[in-house]
This record gives sequence, structure tokens and C-alpha cells, in this order.
Amino acid sequence: MSDEGGRWAEFDYLAREFGDSFYILDDDVLSANVVEFRSAFGSRYPATDIAYPYKANHLPDICRTLARLGVRAEVGSDMDLWLAQRLDVDRTGIISNGPNRSPASLEQVMRDGGTVIADSLRDVRILQELARSTASGEFPVGLRINFPLGGNAHPRLGLQVGSAQFDEAVVGIRRSTGLRLAGLHCHVPSHSVESFAERTRVLIRVADQTIPDGPEYLDIGGGFYGGVPSVYPEPGPAPTISDYAEAVCDQLIARYGTEPSGPRLIVEPGTAMVASAMSLVTRVVSIKTVPGRNFANVAGSILDTSPNTRRIDFPVDVIRRGDGVPGPFEVGGSTLMPDEFMSIGLPGPLAEGDFLVFGRVGAYSISMVAPFLRPDVAVLKRSTASGDWLQVRRAGTPEDVFAGMF
Repeated sequence: MSDEGGRWAEFDYLAREFGDSFYILDDDVLSANVVEFRSAFGSRYPATDIAYPYKANHLPDICRTLARLGVRAEVGSDMDLWLAQRLDVDRTGIISNGPNRSPASLEQVMRDGGTVIADSLRDVRILQELARSTASGEFPVGLRINFPLGGNAHPRLGLQVGSAQFDEAVVGIRRSTGLRLAGLHCHVPSHSVESFAERTRVLIRVADQTIPDGPEYLDIGGGFYGGVPSVYPEPGPAPTISDYAEAVCDQLIARYGTEPSGPRLIVEPGTAMVASAMSLVTRVVSIKTVPGRNFANVAGSILDTSPNTRRIDFPVDVIRRGDGVPGPFEVGGSTLMPDEFMSIGLPGPLAEGDFLVFGRVGAYSISMVAPFLRPDVAVLKRSTASGDWLQVRRAGTPEDVFAGMF
């Protein structure tokens, strides 16, 4: 690695200032990801909106940057909505979508002119009551649908097309004074290009059957491959964003053309938007050698990289300050229990004081981690204007962890 000593010295300085583990946020990568999506989809189907699901990483700095780049906010909870309002994003661009939102949250988005998508009959009933209690015109609402998609990929979000509940929801919205079925949403648990083509075909077919005047929007959800190998276990090369865009937009163009009168396409990249924009830097605390095995204990934890799925195939960069113990290494933090390993088979040499940089950890890490043996770690980024390091989020304290318990 070039200038390894210089990078080690810089990380050592940052570790002394902010703690032996910290995240680094890269705004340039985040911006490039927006450009890639906008180019891939917008060049094929100009009426495309990008919406970012806050649940992927709710760091305010990320959400603020994406809003500044024209990305809509997709909020899946009351907390997400609170954050979007606190950041003063364009409220008409907010998309409220999820299985567990309060009536007050749904009402707020409706009254602000945002997009509300019903996930269940319960949501439809709430929206009907809200429409009856106001005399401010007709509210456009969306409906989240699902359908079987081969194998075990059967989504549980939304209402299954053709079911009694789905039919009741469609009829209920149509017959409600003050509501209008304006669009459809779909998200299926598959990262394959064909799954995106299929969900688009289903959305078009269902829209033709349920929205006689044509949909105002079709939201294909997320699930785009974000660069972590285990996320895409299918054989063959991993898809590009352009591959997804071609599969989706070909279906839309065949049905609607590219004229402005067609429905808007909404895409919701989460992992593909933020995974590559954050890395975890963590110091090697100790090296342990037993017959046939080497262990590196680091200040970080798999909870910092993959608290939910516990993936161990993130790219790892080693920043050395000198010689060390030959590898390979099993790397872990907190307790060094096997289910907490962050990397297995990491090449050496490795020594106490070295730094490991885990890449592509920006998605479903910081927004899902719970304190285990230590508080949250800091998030840093380099100022594009001055080149100085900025603290985007301070490191947590024991007082933060135990607030309200004494």
C-alpha cells in the first residue's frame, strides 16, 4: 500500500482524538452514487425520482446531503418522519411507506402534500377516516402490493395481488370520498435483475386493472446490489445499476413510452446508495496465537459493520506501522466469540496498533447497532473546503447508554 506510514499516522491521530474505532463518511462517494442512479434510470426514463429509505442509514448528515442533491426522503416510521421534518426537507417529496406508522404520522404527510402508501387494510381504514374528517379536497394515496416471486421470495410487505384483502383495499379507496388511488409500490426480497423486471411487469399489469385513468407513479422499491458479495449469492457476475435500469425502464417504455404523460418511476436505493460511502476504521488491540490459529482482537465489533446479518466478507484494508505476526488471522472484537468474527483468513502480517479499514459498511449498520460493551463510535468526514476532519457524530458515552435508567 502506498504511503502506509502516512495513513497510519493520520489514523493514529484520529484515534487519539475520537476513539480507537470510528466511521469515515465520504461525501464524494455518496454524490457519485446519486449521479450513477440518475444517469442510469433518468437517461432511459426521464420521469424518474430517486428516494432514499432513511432506515438504511439515518445519519442526519447523509440524509441532509441526499436532500440537497434532489433525492426524496422515504420514511418508514414516525421517527424517520421526525428526522425528515427536523432536517427541513421538501415535505411534498416525502414518501411515507411501512407497516407500522401512527395515524398522526400518516395525517401529517397527507396534509403536507407528500406521498402516503398504504401497507395494509389498517392503513386504508386510517386514511379513510382522515379523509372523512377533512374537507380539503381529494388525497392521492398509494397501495403497496406483493406477489410470489419464485422459490422462497414471497414478500410480506403490502397486500397480495388477487387476495380478498387486496380487493377490499382497492374497492375501499375507490369508494372513499376524499381518497384517490394514485400509484402502486412493490418491494420483493431479491437482488436479481429479473426480479426487478418482474416486479415492474406486475406493477404495470395491476395498475392497468385498478387505476383506469393510469397511475401517477409506480414505485419499484429497493434491493439493488450494493457491492457486498454475500448480498448477491446468485451465480454469474453481479449486476450493475445500468443493468437494473435497463430491465425496469424497458418495461415502462413498452407500456407508456417516454412522454411526460406517463407515470413517474420511483426507485428506492438503500444499500446501493450508502454502503460504499462509509468505512469503519478500527485499531488492532492485541494479537493472540494458539497452535494453528492467529487471532486479532480489534477495538471495533461486528455490530459496527453488520449487526443484523453478521456478514464477514466486507473488503478489508490493513494499515500497518511496521512488521508483525504472519497470518492468516481471524479478526473479532468485544468477546472474540466465533459469531462475532469480522473477518476470517485475513492475510498478515499484523501487529498491535495496526488499523483495519472495513469498507462498504454504510448500510444497515449505524441505524441498527445497539451498544454492547461500549457506546457508539464517532463518525468523521473530511471537509471538501479545508481538508480538515469534521466530526459528523460524536462518540457515545456511558451516560448516553444509560440515560433514563437511574
